[in-house]
Amino acid sequence: MPDPRAARARLLLLAAPALAVALPGPASGQAFDGSQSIDAASSVATGSGRVVGLGGAYVGVAEGMGGASVNPASVAHRRRDLRRGWDLDGTLSGFVLDARQDLDNDGRTGAGLAGRRHLEVGGGLQVGRLGAGVMLRSWLTSGASTAQGSAGIETSDVAFPVGWSTLHDALVLGASATVASGAVIQYRPDGAEARRLKYSATTVRLGALSRPRAWPVRLGAFFEPTARARAQGDAASFPATTPSSFTFPWTSGLGASAWVGPNAARYNEPSLRELEDSPALGDGPAFEAGAPAPLLVSTQLDVTGPAQNAVTVASALSDPAQARPSGRHASLTPRAGLEWEALRWLRARGGWYLEPSRSGAPPRPHATFGGEVRIPFWPWALRLGMAGDLAARYRNVGLSLGFWSTLGPLPPPER
Repeated sequence: MPDPRAARARLLLLAAPALAVALPGPASGQAFDGSQSIDAASSVATGSGRVVGLGGAYVGVAEGMGGASVNPASVAHRRRDLRRGWDLDGTLSGFVLDARQDLDNDGRTGAGLAGRRHLEVGGGLQVGRLGAGVMLRSWLTSGASTAQGSAGIETSDVAFPVGWSTLHDALVLGASATVASGAVIQYRPDGAEARRLKYSATTVRLGALSRPRAWPVRLGAFFEPTARARAQGDAASFPATTPSSFTFPWTSGLGASAWVGPNAARYNEPSLRELEDSPALGDGPAFEAGAPAPLLVSTQLDVTGPAQNAVTVASALSDPAQARPSGRHASLTPRAGLEWEALRWLRARGGWYLEPSRSGAPPRPHATFGGEVRIPFWPWALRLGMAGDLAARYRNVGLSLGFWSTLGPLPPPER
């Protein structure tokens, strides 16, 4: 009779290679000598308070300028309450992270770092079915100060999204030309910038949103190919070790969102402008007056490609003798979020996502939260948002500002 213990041992030996691929162990450190790239990928939820509050699950929502960095179709997604033939939108958000955190989820806290900050600002214009805008995003990681000064590594991008709404707002398409940049910065002991070596590359992000009328569900997707930013100056003369490049790996995502509750079938109603221009569309699904607002549910799955011969930003600054390899494998990031408009001037959100480690540490679950209030202002009301993100060895709270718009169901227009 076969020995069951020996059978189990043979099974484990056969399964070991597959397990090693599925669950890669922590990558061992290597000296950062200038031959490696910087892995510029990040799965942390960033952007407007609404995007962060929903855990980054926004590609299937895609409303407003704040969503343009996730799904470029957002820039042409017309609001349900829009009656005029044009519209303006803008977003401003940011936060500062304490360095005593595991900023890259590589299993180590940021000893030897001064901190990290994120900034996002953008504005857009819609004219008819066409939407266009500009969006700036920036990450800056700063090293600890010494008597000789300090160093920093910045990754940023400037995007120019353009979109088109068609089929009576049932389909929105978008593309975003993006200049992706990296920089190695030297600061003097007084904190003033002394030198900067910039890296640059261009890429295009594609996005789409399907919002069939009378359905409580919409679907979204995006894709962005790999961009490798090369030095724009003389790296050999820079008085510090510099990376060979900054790698912005290819990314893609699929998402869905839905309303649950009263008036859910009115989730994808065309804008009031479209309904007035096309009276043959009719009034759409029945409207239940006086009912509470429906609950928004959103889910998303992101895939980030590998980065060849790359290290993490934090380890290149804080421990160059033992820099942590990053991006050896593609990574997955599942996301989910909930939103409810408790009052006509108050919204609350909660979310979750699982941040992969690009350097082989275990994935890290995040819980997000947020809300926003309506602030009366001329000529349009503003929204002031707050959002937070909590995880093991990581936490942040940020603010965002933008224009207020109606997100809940509307009754059919009077004819």
